[in-house]
Amino acid sequence: MSDVTGIDVLLVEDNHDEAKIVERMLYEHGTDEWETPGERVEVDRIHHADRLERAVDHLVAGDVDIVLLDLMLPDSRGLDTVETLVNRAPELPVVVLTGHDETMGVEAIQRGAQDYLVKGTFDGELVYRSIRYAIERKRQQRDLTDTNHKLALLNRIIRTDIRNEMSVVLGWADVLADHVEADDQEAFESMLTAARNVVQLADVAADVTRTLEENTDVALDPRDLRTVLDGETDRFRTDRPTVSLSVEYHVPEAEPVTVRATPMLGTALTQLFSIAAGTDPNSKTAVDVTVDVTDDEAIVSIFGEHPDLTDEQRTFLTGADRQTSENTGISTELYLLRAIVDRFDGTIRVDDDGEETTTSLRLARIA
Repeated sequence: MSDVTGIDVLLVEDNHDEAKIVERMLYEHGTDEWETPGERVEVDRIHHADRLERAVDHLVAGDVDIVLLDLMLPDSRGLDTVETLVNRAPELPVVVLTGHDETMGVEAIQRGAQDYLVKGTFDGELVYRSIRYAIERKRQQRDLTDTNHKLALLNRIIRTDIRNEMSVVLGWADVLADHVEADDQEAFESMLTAARNVVQLADVAADVTRTLEENTDVALDPRDLRTVLDGETDRFRTDRPTVSLSVEYHVPEAEPVTVRATPMLGTALTQLFSIAAGTDPNSKTAVDVTVDVTDDEAIVSIFGEHPDLTDEQRTFLTGADRQTSENTGISTELYLLRAIVDRFDGTIRVDDDGEETTTSLRLARIA
């Protein structure tokens, strides 16, 4: 048996004849056979307002599940109408009723509406379909917003609270270092290494939550690769002072290297440096970075002696196989790197000649 969801509709329309047509469609169509079982919607009540001001009064009173909104009202006209209503009741789905200008309907969606209907072209079935779509889309938006708020809180706990507490631990460790007995030195160094690892993992976890916060449709912005790469290079040298990290540009200094990416580009570069340097925090290895360009791409190549990557990890990074399990050893850092690079349609290539491994990140270049 299908579940029926009863809803209250606020119809905002100053033309009473058109309002009656929409009301008749809603009441007469009801829950016809075309509706999918388990997804049926039935209108319990229709509230009618012929002014935006009166519509806002209905919203204040509550008991409204969706708004059908005409944009041309006596006290508000055009896209300002939908903006005002969305600002007053951001939790409610809005379906715009527009004239024959579909461009206005599309722009209304950009201003916060969930859907639009062109007057004179829809019937009862289409109205119900639009209502169901708008309610579901608004619910998904609320769920996404709620999830992002939780991720932001988690990010703040990890990046600020945990990291600050561990900084206190490391600070006291520096104070106590000269007072540790010789017999306890090995245990002290192990504790210090573990504390530093916690700080590093906290940064990775924070980057993961930040990546998850980003909408999958996030716009890719132009970014100066030189600025991002130089900043991450300085940061990495500070965090891994035993690693010799060098950067060489095979590009004229005056030529800009602008790529299309998200703000997480820097994190991806740091992860690539870490792969090349290996997992040993005290390793005295050398990592060489070069930057080359074509008309369409910028290629960042990282050369390292000890990448510590298994075949499964290399396959995962290059995107040849995304099917993983707990037994493949795909770490949080590798998941983070792959997720970030996927966001800006970059590609990773891993080449190994037996003595040195080259990991290349290819990015879309903006001329």
